[in-house]
Amino acid sequence: RLRQNARLVAKKAGLLEKPCAKCGYNKYVEICHIKSIKDFEDTDLICDINNINNLIQLCPNCHWELDNGGGQTQTDTSFDTIL
Repeated sequence: RLRQNARLVAKKAGLLEKPCAKCGYNKYVEICHIKSIKDFEDTDLICDINNINNLIQLCPNCHWELDNGGGQTQTDTSFDTIL
């Protein structure tokens, strides 16, 4: 339900029509949480977790990189410019 709500928020903001914020791929994007869901407290509201400022559109490859630490090394700070 949390992720469905995030998708609705992103759709209303037009993020689903935009290309990947990192690489520019424009065939398909996923809506991602910039601050991971697990980093929020249990008492935080869905509207705070799914705030448009915590959502970003990424292609599946860039989404995987974000979730798995890609682009977060000292030599590759490519996510730092978009987050």
